[in-house]
Amino acid sequence: MDKKAMKAYQKAVYGNPNWVDGRINRLEYLYRIILLYIGSVLALFFGGIGLGLGMRQSNVVAYIITGFFVLVYLSIVWQLMMTYVKRLHDLEWSGWLAVLIVFYPVADFFRNGVLSFIVLVVVGILSLILLFKRGTRGVNKYGKDPLVKGEE
Repeated sequence: MDKKAMKAYQKAVYGNPNWVDGRINRLEYLYRIILLYIGSVLALFFGGIGLGLGMRQSNVVAYIITGFFVLVYLSIVWQLMMTYVKRLHDLEWSGWLAVLIVFYPVADFFRNGVLSFIVLVVVGILSLILLFKRGTRGVNKYGKDPLVKGEE
């Protein structure tokens, strides 16, 4: 398969990385999750440094840096959400479950130990399923099988 055909195939299978179309397999999911989590840690780290400098020195530039890294972090959260949605679509499940995975720390906000624990267990099991369960074979209602190279 030449490069142009490969790009067209990848776009047809994976879809737009910034939207919910397409499917991704387990390896692509793992690759994206690792990169996005590293990026989010770095964005939070540098945003925290900027915030700390801004508070300590009342430096407007530091606050601008913090704002920039907050925007970077929010874009990473969006990409993370789309990654979960595409992986759920590979299993032919609703992408709405991604909301539970991405925003499960909100359950801890209420400081309800039982609710936090239940949500944490559900998210943990769902995350393991996403990592290890093979997606639907062949075409499903969300797109082509990412493991099949070429036309179906």
